[in-house]
Amino acid sequence: MIVKMSKVYVVARGADRDRLLDQLGQLGAVHLTPVSAEQAVAEEVTTSQIEQLRRAGQILDGIEASGETPDCSPLDAAAETLEIQHKSAERQARLTIIHRQIEQLDVWGDVRLEQFKQLSQAGLDARFFKIPAAEAGDVQADCVKVIRNLKGKEVLLGTVSRDQAPEVPESAEELELPQNDRPTLRDEAATIDQAEKAAIKRQAELAHLSESLSVELAQLRNRAQFQIASSGGLTEQSLFAIQGWAPADQADNLSAELAKVGIDAAVQTTEPAEDE
Repeated sequence: MIVKMSKVYVVARGADRDRLLDQLGQLGAVHLTPVSAEQAVAEEVTTSQIEQLRRAGQILDGIEASGETPDCSPLDAAAETLEIQHKSAERQARLTIIHRQIEQLDVWGDVRLEQFKQLSQAGLDARFFKIPAAEAGDVQADCVKVIRNLKGKEVLLGTVSRDQAPEVPESAEELELPQNDRPTLRDEAATIDQAEKAAIKRQAELAHLSESLSVELAQLRNRAQFQIASSGGLTEQSLFAIQGWAPADQADNLSAELAKVGIDAAVQTTEPAEDE
């Protein structure tokens, strides 16, 4: 249905600014047009909270609620939900790295680096070499042990010496001890798994507040619209002015409707231009 519209200019006391905007919102008769589009913005804290609630709501809407309902505000629940998501992403990234490192440490088996430290403290020098299998018998040390076969007819060989360095063929390639060991990495992965399970449980509890987040989000969006309307008006000394559009049959009565609730306002209406 096409309705004839009129351009509306409303001026009231500066002290009545909030009441004026609230009443116009309740009447639903005026679609406001900011005097300055650059200034017609919501407060940064409001827009930030709206974004937090929106993102958290999307996360919690996809989770089945279980457990106890948390005793916290919607904004606190939103902040916690986003923090859980952020930390979960970090944990998943760390797990990916851990599993890759565990695969790369396959050649070292399940030995712990602490064991090598204990050998060193006891005055024993443990070293490891990659060497052709045919030359393994040429290695001289207090203790020599072929640990495992490698690709290309090579073996991983370990030596332990007390007083002098082992004697090895020129073809031997010494391997440095790794920075991590598989048992330690598995322990870390298990700890991360436990933290992830706790996070999933907490998210299921926070999902009880999904509806509360939606209500708070709607209220904040209304607040943002109010702030935009307020900042989009014109303040001049003790007066506040706004402009917008209203159905022509309601525009003429707008001043009287505002007067009914104690708001003295001057209302001017004009016909739209041909290009409007």
